[in-house]
Amino acid sequence: MPRKARINAQGASRHVIIRGIERWKIFRSDYDRENFVTRLLELIPESKNNCFAWALVTNHCHFLLSTGPVPLSVFMSRLLAGYAGWLNKKS
Repeated sequence: MPRKARINAQGASRHVIIRGIERWKIFRSDYDRENFVTRLLELIPESKNNCFAWALVTNHCHFLLSTGPVPLSVFMSRLLAGYAGWLNKKS
């Protein structure tokens, strides 16, 4: 049974979790973490979303986000696709 669509209300707070496939490492070094955080900090003002907290663990991440005019799915897609492309090119 498919899940229900997310409510995309501007200003709604969301707890978002991302995880590596089969619990593989997302971050292999502090340099990887720094790159991810830099991307996150550049994307927040561009999208006018708010990020109140984040926790980066080796194989997963937690975010507390408040949505802005840019939908959360677009925000996360830009963040994760950019980081994945960089990480794959680096490896």
